[in-house]
Amino acid sequence: MHQYAQSTGRRAGFTLLELVVVMVLMGVVASIALPRIDVARFRVNSAFREIGMTLLAAQRAAVLKQHSVVVAIDSARGLLRVHEDRNNNGVIESGEPLRFVRFEEGVVFGRGPAPARPMGEGAIMLTKTQGTLPAITFHRSGSAGETGGFYITSGRALHDARHAEDAKAFEIQKATGRTVFYQYAGGSWRRTFR
Repeated sequence: MHQYAQSTGRRAGFTLLELVVVMVLMGVVASIALPRIDVARFRVNSAFREIGMTLLAAQRAAVLKQHSVVVAIDSARGLLRVHEDRNNNGVIESGEPLRFVRFEEGVVFGRGPAPARPMGEGAIMLTKTQGTLPAITFHRSGSAGETGGFYITSGRALHDARHAEDAKAFEIQKATGRTVFYQYAGGSWRRTFR
């Protein structure tokens, strides 16, 4: 009697047939969803968040560590170079921390077909440089070296007006060092993040 009670009890786990049915359903859902995923826009949005966090962190680091932090833009290599300028001379020297923030493939500096913001039309609107690269310096007071900014978008938007909404803008205010973030959506620039 005891053996019969155990054999009629609930079994644990899944049968092979149940697992196959679940796998088939997942495949059907993936085949419907994957073509709708916009990888280029996803990459631009990811870079937008990463750049935003890099600029915010650079300004805060300058205040907390009481020395300048320089963020240089290397558009040819698709990256930001962050330099902790411990002696505030604007030159990268031995022993000063240096790090790089590289963007995903397909993210470029520029705004594509999106209209220009008041900061200007160029891809990078910064007049000061570190070496040969345009750069923004965050000072220990929290201020920035100049008012300016830059745009990013997808490579496809540079050649196709249908992708104007890939454009993002970063505007840096000199007096406060604050970065204001914009996305182009619905035919206009919209402020985001802060």
